[in-house]
Amino acid sequence: MRTDELHITTTTRGFQVIVFKDQLGEACSLQLSSITDAPCCWFGITAPYLKALGAGGLQDIPLPPGALVASRMHLTQDQVRALLPHLQAFAETGEFAFIAHDG
Repeated sequence: MRTDELHITTTTRGFQVIVFKDQLGEACSLQLSSITDAPCCWFGITAPYLKALGAGGLQDIPLPPGALVASRMHLTQDQVRALLPHLQAFAETGEFAFIAHDG
């Protein structure tokens, strides 16, 4: 993704948000949170949907009116700091900063 594919704006409540599409073309966002306890951000898909394996393959599952699907991570600064080395390594090498060993 090129930086010109990141659309930086603010929400109606004045919080910064970065909007982009993932590799599958799904709308995603990275948004500052309104929580006041500690700085946090929301990160994930904007419009989640549900599918289930049916007779003809994956089938859409309609959501009832008012349904909410929690689809975004609510991350603290500490969580982002812990993830950054792995994201940086992945951006550079396609691997995480360490190799997990089973057992």
